[in-house]
Amino acid sequence: EIANCILGALVAITGVCPYIDSQRAIVVGVGATLFYHLGVHAEYRWDIRDTARVFPVHGMCGMWGLLCVGFLGQSNLIRQTYENLCLCVYIKLPETIDSQGYLFLYQLAAIGVIMAWSVGSCGFVFLVLRLIPMQGFANFVDFAVVDFIDYYVAPVLTVL
Repeated sequence: EIANCILGALVAITGVCPYIDSQRAIVVGVGATLFYHLGVHAEYRWDIRDTARVFPVHGMCGMWGLLCVGFLGQSNLIRQTYENLCLCVYIKLPETIDSQGYLFLYQLAAIGVIMAWSVGSCGFVFLVLRLIPMQGFANFVDFAVVDFIDYYVAPVLTVL
């Protein structure tokens, strides 16, 4: 569990590291540990079989890292990063980038897009694999598809 907490902190800090200082990085690491444990608790509660703890480490801690850009990111560092990119000659950054709420809403939207892409692409791949007849692999695919649809696709569809 300690190694997974460390990996989760590294996942969380990856996206936000250019935009924060070392004091805020500590907050990101501690928050990632909490988000990791929330993810483990969610897996136990929903009876999800994730022996490698991929969802808590990459899913929950990755979401935490994205949110940290929105409320811990320093606007001067964000502006400096994007102004040094070649494409920003053509893209004008909005003046409201200095407001933390503006960035936080964009990060929430990014989480929604990433979740929709992940569920949609994995659901498609699992459904295609379920249709392909393969000996010895079919039981695994049925097991994985049923778990994926029951635990990931169905809750999203009920919310929509």
